[in-house]
Amino acid sequence: MAAIKGEFSSTPGRDGIRYSKQQDAVDTVLEQTPGARRDNLPEDVLAQLVDCLDDASPSSSVFADQPSPLGWVCYATLTGFVYHEETDEQGDITSWAGYPELPASSQAMQTAKSAWQRVLADQTYAYY
Repeated sequence: MAAIKGEFSSTPGRDGIRYSKQQDAVDTVLEQTPGARRDNLPEDVLAQLVDCLDDASPSSSVFADQPSPLGWVCYATLTGFVYHEETDEQGDITSWAGYPELPASSQAMQTAKSAWQRVLADQTYAYY
């Protein structure tokens, strides 16, 4: 995934990270995972994507004409498959640390990784 040449842009809110090659990244994962479907990716593959979220290694993708971390590519790929809606006691959707905004710091990506690890453990994610 590090070799995919895409461009990141920033938008406010849950969709804070936009990636021009998200579909290419999703397709790459599907091609490398025999029998996988977009709506039913093996949990170990999701876990690998989550584990990569805080990877600060440079990728071939860019944000503001600068190389972006591989973790951002992993995040865009993960969220091309699944999402999570954090809710409060009343059931209202709230903001959540698993959706960082650009430019996401290393700390923000570590926090996002921890949030997604909890979601995987609790199986509170849903496929698109």
